[in-house]
Amino acid sequence: MKILRHWMFALKIASWPKLLIPFIWGHSLAFYYSHEFKIGIFILGFIYTFFLIATIVLLNDFFDERVDTIKRKLYPNAGSLKTIPDGIISSKSILVAGIVSALIIIGIAFYLELFLHRKFFIILTITSLIVFLFYSAPPLRLNYIGGGEFLEMFGVGILLPLLQYYLQSGSLELSLESYALFLSFSIYSLASAIASGLSDEVSDRVGGKTTIVGTIGNKNARQIILFLAILASIFLAGSIFFSGYSIHWMGKILFSSFLGYELIRLVDSYSLAETDQFYYIQKFKTYLHYLIWGNFLLVSVFFILETLVQIQ
Repeated sequence: MKILRHWMFALKIASWPKLLIPFIWGHSLAFYYSHEFKIGIFILGFIYTFFLIATIVLLNDFFDERVDTIKRKLYPNAGSLKTIPDGIISSKSILVAGIVSALIIIGIAFYLELFLHRKFFIILTITSLIVFLFYSAPPLRLNYIGGGEFLEMFGVGILLPLLQYYLQSGSLELSLESYALFLSFSIYSLASAIASGLSDEVSDRVGGKTTIVGTIGNKNARQIILFLAILASIFLAGSIFFSGYSIHWMGKILFSSFLGYELIRLVDSYSLAETDQFYYIQKFKTYLHYLIWGNFLLVSVFFILETLVQIQ
């Protein structure tokens, strides 16, 4: 049981919604347009996403070991535990598990392309893995030389939901109004990527890791995060209220209430999330994630309910 707990910690369950939410809304968008829902494809998509999460989390931990160790030395009694530096799982085990997860993903992609006729899915999958590995793996290590946040915006905000949409629908064609959803989610993803550097600002600088927070400072980064969150919310609200989506008026009221409430909480927590204020930084990041994940989960539910009404 102890080993299981250690691996559950290493897989960072709390961060899973970052990839599970684009998985869900990608499938719900496909269901909305096609009026077909293939449960087998959905299950395969979940398994695919699970091992993708494992690959990204484990290999990023492996490649970030040096900087994570620096942070633990700087803040031995503050911040969250780190998988490798705190001896929870060995570096070698993390690497092996990450590679095995990547191979499983490629195996699933082969099955989807060869037997379920999802053309180019192998190439798309390998591209996805390369995009995520470029984040912290050599030789590029974009998160160390600048650009990691934009890579995450592309990978999480666009590539992942598009892959899941394609998996469920069998088509890469998108309606005009869908672009606003993808634009909103990609901007939210950039805000989330920048926010992830708030708690590592000092250790990233010491370790030579170039992030937006480390480059422009905590206060400027928080201002950008808040601006991006508001901008993404405007695009999302515009998509819900002024596009062709046939969402019930009660759903729109629920969406507006949730969006406004979470934006207020994000703004209220903004001023206290200063450098090394780990409790308030975590609070600020939590409210940002509630805003992103909650909104797109609601959108997914709206798509599913409206489609079920239409096909009855």
